[in-house]
Amino acid sequence: MGNLEKVMEKMYERMQEFIAEQMERIRNEIAENRIAREEERKRDKKMWNEEKEKFRRRIADLEWINEKRERDRRKNNIVIKGVRWVTGNIKKEVKEFVKENLKTEVKVKKAYKIKIEENKTTVIANLDSWEQKREVMNRKKNLRPEGCG
Repeated sequence: MGNLEKVMEKMYERMQEFIAEQMERIRNEIAENRIAREEERKRDKKMWNEEKEKFRRRIADLEWINEKRERDRRKNNIVIKGVRWVTGNIKKEVKEFVKENLKTEVKVKKAYKIKIEENKTTVIANLDSWEQKREVMNRKKNLRPEGCG
């Protein structure tokens, strides 16, 4: 029986070595997989951060463009307060008001009421050009409210 025990002992040792090698191989594979996943996560995070930054810049650019459009849209506006508007055609009345009181011709693209108080209305009028607005703004100094010297 001594020989059989030696063979069994060697087989047992080889199985233990084999199992130890397999366990080491599995541990290494797990470690490699973990490292690969971490690297992939880092790449994904970097990609998402780059994309997030790209979108942040795009949003900032679009906001700036939108603000510029809004400024350009409003830059030719004039505000007229405290006037009694007789008819419902505000656009025509604004044009006549400017012609009579400021002695200058303007082309009004659009005019609308924004505030009404006791038959006096605040009107915003969009003029055709910046030059027309500048002319109106220069001549408005000559306007005097009724009853003032």
